[in-house]
Amino acid sequence: MKRRVGILTPKTTLESCYAEIVEQLAKDPDIELILLHDRGAPKPSTLHEKSYRFLFGLEKKVLSKISSEVRTHTPDVDITGLFHTETILISGHYGTNSLTYSPKDLTAIQNAGLDLILHLDTEYPLAGEIVETGAKDGIVGMFTARKTAFWQTYRQEDSVSFSIEQYKKGNNRVLITGALNTMRFVTEMRVRLIRESGAFLIRFIRAYAKSGQLDFRTHPNPTLFDTEAPATPKVSQQLHYILNTGILFGKLIFKRVLLRQQSRFGVAFLWKNWEDAKLSQGVEIKTPDNHFYADPFVWKQENRVVCFLEDYDYTTHLACVTAVELFEDGSYTILGEVVKEPFHLSFPYLFTYENELYMIPESTASESIRLYKCTAFPMQWEYQYDLMKDVRAADTMLFPYEGRWWMLTNISTENNYDQAAQLYAFYSDSPLSTEWKPHRANPVAFSSAYGRNGGILFTREHIPVRGRQKQKFNIYGAAFSIAKIKELTPEKFCEETLAEIEPRFFPGIEATHHIHSHGDITVYDFMRQERVH
Repeated sequence: MKRRVGILTPKTTLESCYAEIVEQLAKDPDIELILLHDRGAPKPSTLHEKSYRFLFGLEKKVLSKISSEVRTHTPDVDITGLFHTETILISGHYGTNSLTYSPKDLTAIQNAGLDLILHLDTEYPLAGEIVETGAKDGIVGMFTARKTAFWQTYRQEDSVSFSIEQYKKGNNRVLITGALNTMRFVTEMRVRLIRESGAFLIRFIRAYAKSGQLDFRTHPNPTLFDTEAPATPKVSQQLHYILNTGILFGKLIFKRVLLRQQSRFGVAFLWKNWEDAKLSQGVEIKTPDNHFYADPFVWKQENRVVCFLEDYDYTTHLACVTAVELFEDGSYTILGEVVKEPFHLSFPYLFTYENELYMIPESTASESIRLYKCTAFPMQWEYQYDLMKDVRAADTMLFPYEGRWWMLTNISTENNYDQAAQLYAFYSDSPLSTEWKPHRANPVAFSSAYGRNGGILFTREHIPVRGRQKQKFNIYGAAFSIAKIKELTPEKFCEETLAEIEPRFFPGIEATHHIHSHGDITVYDFMRQERVH
């Protein structure tokens, strides 16, 4: 039997990022969609409401010229053709901070015999009887409002949050929450939020259609149905947003065009275990012209200490894995390329198993997690096979923990190639396996403040400590934290933050996003704005 799912929206033409959600659900053979068309949405009446609509209409037009994502996912799409039943016309009462419906409208909704209502494309939290009796299993909504994105972008906060929640008979329940690093433009931020959260919404509703159950996550602070609608910014605040955006672009042009500077990562090493290391005492490895070095991993074998790192070429816009031999007196020798493919490689993660050394470099462009084996340390490596296929995964790490081998990796959703926030866990009996079972709570972390892997460390008791990138406003890899894994089972994942590392240890650096240690040697990276040649 099909699940009857109502789509509650104030418009029959939606931005394509919303329309894509409806289109995907309409294709599901287990779902019957019913359109709940709310014609009561108020039109802008005050000066700041009118200017707000004009400003972001203009921003969308401008960004459509330069951003393929905005150009593709913001045009309006008529969704009426996706519904094969009669449209239910209703007219909501839009209060200052809530949306309610009349007894007549409620009767029409109840008579539709809905299993679930999806609340799309609205700024107003639902209230009143509709959340109690509108559908058998209540209402599910995405909290990704335009004005929420505005305020967090306006304040240049490090992240913008979203949640997907259900309300049923007085109980708020969270399906998932996430936080993405804040971008320069409100329109870009909204599109990204909607596409990221929409991918999960589709996944949850499809699973619900088959099982009749929604997959809940516990969360202490539900946000959708008990939060006031964000206020429309005043004209002065809108002008301030324009000014801030102009300043950001001015700085970018000044650095790129006049100073000819790029964001350039470099690598340093320190002859200390990470628990005793002072990063300011490290030795910087000089990076060749037109290149940057990043994502270092260090290994000691056969009385040699070698750092394997991402070697990015600004000319080809691709990277390979390069080896650098390190010496205790602070000197080093660049040995050269060790793994190179026609696609981009980075994050050359190292591990041993049955006395063999292996590498898993990031190979997102190949849509696989590739395994390489060292046949002659440190320069000869051979590709073995794919641990996973048909996956866009970044910064994959493997390690043993309490009787299992665990894989932690950053995977992009179906609708977005961003990999800076979602952390996925898988487990197997062997690190060489091609059969990996997913963690029950995947993604086990969803935050741009700590989701992305940034290297791995181990305590003296061999407990894994995860390096965690921290993205900030309009900055990728701005800083990192380290967190000890407290619990990792097929059902649970828990970390304890040990330290936060900001880019203050070398003069002139603006970012740092990776650390690794093997024995008494620690390697890490940093970023400066500088000329690349």
